[in-house]
Amino acid sequence: SGATFMKEFPTKIPGFIGAANDPVILGVIADNSKPDNNITGVTYYIKADKKLEIFKKVFPEIKSVGLIVEGKHPSAAVDAAETKAACEAMGLGFELAKIADKGEVLKSAKELSAKVNLIILGNQTLVSDNSKDVASVIGNVPMVSYMEKPVEAGDAVCALAADDEKLGRM
Repeated sequence: SGATFMKEFPTKIPGFIGAANDPVILGVIADNSKPDNNITGVTYYIKADKKLEIFKKVFPEIKSVGLIVEGKHPSAAVDAAETKAACEAMGLGFELAKIADKGEVLKSAKELSAKVNLIILGNQTLVSDNSKDVASVIGNVPMVSYMEKPVEAGDAVCALAADDEKLGRM
């Protein structure tokens, strides 16, 4: 990502990160409240515990969560670690599916739907681009997303995501 590139190749002039995942978890800066390493910017990052809190209000009966992420995408590790920790803190079971292609998305979604009672689509394009196919194989298990695209397509019930267009105008 551009954020990690800026860390690996620092400049003498300040650099700007536009709509990145959490730069602290990515190891780019030490603290979101004060820029360092000549890096500043905006992030679309919303903590997983806040997202799960909202999802739990929509689906109060959930007991276990399945997260689908694109395994090699930099944001996948952030999504997975934070969602797992949030689930543990809330007493929810957690299952993770790391996928690499469309075929794995469908296989993982079907497997997860037999184990959990809420499926979350991670914040990766491969995952969100296949939300319609995921919805077709999960039966009655509700699906939510960390991106707005699956909701806009009518595939996911809800999402809690930053508005990239508004971030770009900030």
